[in-house]
Amino acid sequence: MKNVTYISAGAGSGKTYTLTTKLAELISKDRNDPEHVEPEQVILTTFTVKAANEFKEKAKAELYRKGKFDEASRLDSALMGTIDSVASSLIQKYWYAVGMSPKQGVMDDNAKATYINQSIANIPSDDDLHFFATFRKAFNVTDRDAHPDDNYWKDHLKDIVEKSISFDITDYSASVEESLRILQGLCNGTHIHIEHGQRIAVLEAMHTEVEGCKESGKKHTTLEAIDSLQKHSRYMDDIEWYAEFSQIVKGAPAVPKGAVPIPILEEAKQKAADLWRSQEVYDLQEKYIRTIFRLAGEWNEQYTQYKLNKRIVDFSDIEHYMHKLLQDKEVAAEIGRTYTHLFVDEFQDCSPIQVKIFMALADVVKKSYWVGDTKQAIYGFRGSDTALTKAVADAIALKEGKEGCRSETLKESWRSVPSLVYACNRAFMEIFRPIFGDKTEEQVPLMPAMEMHPDKFEVKLEDRAKDPLRYLNITQRRSSRSPKLNVEDLASYIKEMIDGEEVRPSDIAVLGRTGYD
Repeated sequence: MKNVTYISAGAGSGKTYTLTTKLAELISKDRNDPEHVEPEQVILTTFTVKAANEFKEKAKAELYRKGKFDEASRLDSALMGTIDSVASSLIQKYWYAVGMSPKQGVMDDNAKATYINQSIANIPSDDDLHFFATFRKAFNVTDRDAHPDDNYWKDHLKDIVEKSISFDITDYSASVEESLRILQGLCNGTHIHIEHGQRIAVLEAMHTEVEGCKESGKKHTTLEAIDSLQKHSRYMDDIEWYAEFSQIVKGAPAVPKGAVPIPILEEAKQKAADLWRSQEVYDLQEKYIRTIFRLAGEWNEQYTQYKLNKRIVDFSDIEHYMHKLLQDKEVAAEIGRTYTHLFVDEFQDCSPIQVKIFMALADVVKKSYWVGDTKQAIYGFRGSDTALTKAVADAIALKEGKEGCRSETLKESWRSVPSLVYACNRAFMEIFRPIFGDKTEEQVPLMPAMEMHPDKFEVKLEDRAKDPLRYLNITQRRSSRSPKLNVEDLASYIKEMIDGEEVRPSDIAVLGRTGYD
């Protein structure tokens, strides 16, 4: 990776203006200038078609302003668009280098999602479905409405296949090993012997006892509940029983404060806790892990064959072929002769395969400009990896001045009034401190351009309301027993504002999640 300038640009800091003016500046330079670039030599990628069009129009406007009318017109020949559309254009040109037909159809995201939803249900065998049913009963798997969820495995399988498509993964052996490693850390091998009995009747009887105690309004563990536990504890040696019993124990009436713990109740609770470290739990979980990843592998094989039969590719295939294309030295060299400058927008939302593509392109073009902001990463559901893109940005910063790499930060917010900028700074500083560490103060806050450049704004600062927006972090005072906002603190703060700052109640707006608060 060389000759890359990484621009850290927060929301409203003027990244589009910075990129468009930079592009117009490079195009406007004298052709004998080593930094000059022809419009046709530009590659620019964005995450949406709309953003690509906006970038092109603003760059044209800047060229028009400079009197470069011909260059502005020729900018239509630049390779600008989404990552997938740019990759598709290059693959269509060099299809022979990746061994695919130039007439392949493209399967869009909606069609792919439909295929995934319809095909996943047909993957498991009858034995697999029987195991999933056993697993559901053993662990009392329910949906959001607390109803038995017989389709839970579909969500897990769908999540795996979607991520494997985004991350270009076909071998799940490492995923299985890592999952089992985590499972071994949870289950330490405590063995619980399984015996069968009339557990359902026992469970219902005990459930009735505990619910009766709760409905009676008694605040302590009653003799009836203790007696029920004593009577039925001998049946508590089956995993399915334990899974449901542990839920009942959670709802049992509490022992009065200061009272001596009831041995049988404490023993029952400990047994319920020990369940999750049992050999039976480990065996079931291990089988589930191996089964779900095996099915994912079978689905991938079917999906690959389906695309071959239909002569189509999806966007993930396009990215895979694009990366493969850049591994061909002759093709990569020709791309480098055709395109000299690469501009990447929203770098923080790139997936691992996209990062590989841009790093490979950076090695063949003359200069690259990547713009990103970790705080704005929103495409995790599509496979983007914020930790990876931040690591790449950090690596570029460490190479400052070496191999043509440099970093810069846009520090001013041109979009918002100062009070909003400062409020966001206070919120983001705490949220992103675990990510940026000792560089939080340097990387996170923005300065309000209205204060830094008051002459560029029509409304004078002195005419604006004083601090119209406040950031009051009172969520940290929430009680562990009650998730509700501490409305007393908020009320006290508002009273102080009214009493001490001559603020009228009608000047204040309070937004809450519920009308009750």
